[in-house]
Amino acid sequence: MNSAVYCVSWVHKKSGYQEPSEYLAVKQVVDAARQILARPAECKEPLSSVLVQKVISHLENGNLGDFQLAALFSLGFFGFLRWDDLRHSSVDSFYFADSHVAIFLEKRKNDQFRKGSGVFTACCSTPPCPVKIFENCKPLQRFSVILMRVAYQERSSSA
Repeated sequence: MNSAVYCVSWVHKKSGYQEPSEYLAVKQVVDAARQILARPAECKEPLSSVLVQKVISHLENGNLGDFQLAALFSLGFFGFLRWDDLRHSSVDSFYFADSHVAIFLEKRKNDQFRKGSGVFTACCSTPPCPVKIFENCKPLQRFSVILMRVAYQERSSSA
């Protein structure tokens, strides 16, 4: 669309006439044509629970790094957390119970009153259960390694 307008404008300019692209009606027609010819936005599909199950079960059986990734992935998916929520979490912000994991997030994107928010991830009977994955992270030192790895990767990627 732009090339056609530029060609006509160039011919008019070389001939000594006023460029048609300066007229308001032409600008409006060009804008309307851009909107009509524009492709619709391609929205990304959300992750399906079947795909998440496959990824987590594959990562759980791997090495320590894969296991840590499975723990973060399950917590992020089942807790509806953003990357920043996981990145800013610390060992002190987690409370482990038999039926759930409670996470206190001091800073969150959708925290309107800036008082922090709590996220509860319940235990479920079907795999992958995020609570059971984090039970395998006990003792707590192993869990702190996960959070230190996230902080280290964040620093190395920003540098």
